[in-house]
Amino acid sequence: MWARTETLWPLFDLGHWDELLHIARELVEWDRREGGGQVTVVALTYMAYVFVCRGEVSQAHGLAEEFLPRSREIRDPQVLVPALAVVSLIEHSRGNHVTTVRLVEEVEEVTRDRPVFRARHLPEVLRVCVAAGSISLAESLLRMEEHPAARYRHAVLTGRAVLAEAQGRPEEASALYEEAAERWVDYGFALEHGRAALGVGRCLVAVGRHREVVRRL
Repeated sequence: MWARTETLWPLFDLGHWDELLHIARELVEWDRREGGGQVTVVALTYMAYVFVCRGEVSQAHGLAEEFLPRSREIRDPQVLVPALAVVSLIEHSRGNHVTTVRLVEEVEEVTRDRPVFRARHLPEVLRVCVAAGSISLAESLLRMEEHPAARYRHAVLTGRAVLAEAQGRPEEASALYEEAAERWVDYGFALEHGRAALGVGRCLVAVGRHREVVRRL
């Protein structure tokens, strides 16, 4: 069951969200029969992640009320950081920008000495952070050393693109998004590939390169 739990995040990356939800529900049912523990928290977190990305914010919020307090009790960054990141997306979708920033600040604090745990959800938390107007916090989140893991490197590159766009440097952001899109295709993260391609399109519009936009978008 722990091995099945570890399939949730790559299933999310691949875009196999219906399969993720099916497995997550089975995991929650099994774990609750066994007394309930980390498996339930992780499964509920990824279910909420799918729901909020699909616009089903109320369903995601309902799950968050259970898994976020429990993840804080567990305190394991492998459990806590995804929970905080997903709830930051939920609160951003609900228009609660102050709460969103507080959650991202908690991510930064929890991962300050262990940035590898920040990388998995770095693009998401950076996007909601800059959308809430907290550029300085976004800069703090990006103060990370090089790491050999591909997903870590791609996440940092995407974060640099997000920050460059937010700081009004669309030419630089476009190039970074372009590289990020190519990397995410190779890696297999469907959603981040789409978001990076959209970022290229936005930045091309911003600099008046309209003939290139349609193909990118």
